[in-house]
Amino acid sequence: MPSNNILLKNFVDPELPISIAFYPQTFGWKVLFVVIGLGLAGLGIRFIKKYKEERYRKKALSFVQQRDELWAQACFTGDAATELRSLNNVLKNTACYAFPNHNIAHLTGKEWLRFLSITSQDSLFVSEVHEHWQKSIYRPNSARVWTSTELTQVKSDTIEWIKCHKRDAAYGV
Repeated sequence: MPSNNILLKNFVDPELPISIAFYPQTFGWKVLFVVIGLGLAGLGIRFIKKYKEERYRKKALSFVQQRDELWAQACFTGDAATELRSLNNVLKNTACYAFPNHNIAHLTGKEWLRFLSITSQDSLFVSEVHEHWQKSIYRPNSARVWTSTELTQVKSDTIEWIKCHKRDAAYGV
């Protein structure tokens, strides 16, 4: 302290408090932090794995949604054969990816619809519309006229199956 200030002569400089360590000192806290870190790492790995496993669904849905304009045009003109075939192709590709150990690629007609119904949550693909859909794929010159309601049903069931199919469904192919 400066010696020229008489009022400050008797003051003593304060002592700084002891610094507190932010790193835990006891073994229990270290173990807890390690357990929490491992738990967060496990959750992160699980999230990434789940994301990669479900990525094929997003790709299939984006393909269907990209064709919305063509779909609307097919509903308007009554020429739906190409779009119905593309929906079937998307379903086949998705099913082959989701069920790699099953021989799905050769399924057609009622067998294919049965597979889709078994692996869906709500037993989709059991109506006459779906049977006509499968027949029209392999008979492109059929005289069937599709209504917009029927086309919308096929498309919405396709989207629903892509979103909600069960990968662990037992199906003997």
